[in-house]
Amino acid sequence: MDLATHALAGLVLARAADPSGTRPGTAAVLVVGSLLPDIDMVAALFDPARAPLLRHTATHSLILLPAMAAGLAVAVRLAGARAPGGHLFVLAATGIGLHILLDLLNAYGVALLFPLSDARFEFGLLFVLDPVLTGILVLALALSRLAPSPRRRAAVAAAALLLCVAYVDVAAGLRQRSADLVAATAHAPLVDLVPEPLSPWCWRGIVARPGGYAQYAVRPVAGVVTPLDPVVSDERAAAVVAVRRSALPAGFDAFLRAPVWQVDGERVTVHDLRYRFALLGNRWDPFGFAFEPAGAGGGGPRLATATLSDRLDRAFATLSRLSPEGAC
Repeated sequence: MDLATHALAGLVLARAADPSGTRPGTAAVLVVGSLLPDIDMVAALFDPARAPLLRHTATHSLILLPAMAAGLAVAVRLAGARAPGGHLFVLAATGIGLHILLDLLNAYGVALLFPLSDARFEFGLLFVLDPVLTGILVLALALSRLAPSPRRRAAVAAAALLLCVAYVDVAAGLRQRSADLVAATAHAPLVDLVPEPLSPWCWRGIVARPGGYAQYAVRPVAGVVTPLDPVVSDERAAAVVAVRRSALPAGFDAFLRAPVWQVDGERVTVHDLRYRFALLGNRWDPFGFAFEPAGAGGGGPRLATATLSDRLDRAFATLSRLSPEGAC
């Protein structure tokens, strides 16, 4: 989820746990903990070429969560907090765990068992920006401020958290309904089903076909399935085979679920079709990769270097050429 939603979730949880604000550091530690895992965004500064593969790994790992929580608790104590260290640790672990739980709702995937495994887990229920979920949290904070007593403030916050759970449950039902509709239409195994931007009311089913993928826009409430333009993948091209055999970085296969390979002159490019949203014309490209042929020294193809500016330029360039397909 986006940073604002993570922070709001931490605040609402703090309002439910400490409505009177008498427990030192509760809100601050929960909010910092709920934001801390996204410190991995700095990967884009130091290794832009592999940045998408590094996100949601070490800082989102359940195995490393205790170490992160302990580090945050120690930092808060050194900053002058008077709360017991054990209390601060529990708060930090709760905030970090809440962040990981929210990120599991997206399709990006979370490497819960890193560094033991690069496998990514996800429920794929909500787009990273979800106005309904964020709106529930904002409304909860506003209403709780108007509540006349700490007990009422806690009740409002707890009700909002339960409403968030109910909303996620609705999204899960819509996802299953969408999967059933695609299966009945495509008569082929589903590669993945992803929510289109901003709501769970429209989904996109991706089905593997020889030489690429078929796509379907799904409106589960209306029961409507609309075929979208097929996507060609050159995975059998000699240059692509060479890249897949020798140049894939760690975590690559776990990250890409629906890879679209293309040969562009001497370069080989690949992106995950899950992130080329139909609502954005299947063109927006924030997570693509490029591989270069072997240089004069040989050694086979390699991942092309990239700067943060390169990634931003490509993302904005593709965003400026969007032509939504309009199926949803």
